Amino acid sequence: MKKTMNNKCRNMKVVETKQEEQQKAPLMLSIEETANKSGLSSYTIRTWIKTGVLPYVLIGRKYLISWDNFCKFLNSNMGVA
Repeated sequence: MKKTMNNKCRNMKVVETKQEEQQKAPLMLSIEETANKSGLSSYTIRTWIKTGVLPYVLIGRKYLISWDNFCKFLNSNMGVA
């Protein structure tokens, strides 16, 4: 009986609903990682953090930026000089 149960479990696929998918932790990047991924300089990102226009999380001495929030920030400020 145990053998049959194990085979059934192996063949089952886990399907995530959209709600579960949305509850995953956001991709958090350091300043340098954000700069590399976006093609911007780390100086620019540090300036945006320092002036308070870019949201961040401070863990110890490390600044972390949500990639989703960063993209939203860039898209909302398009065309602003």
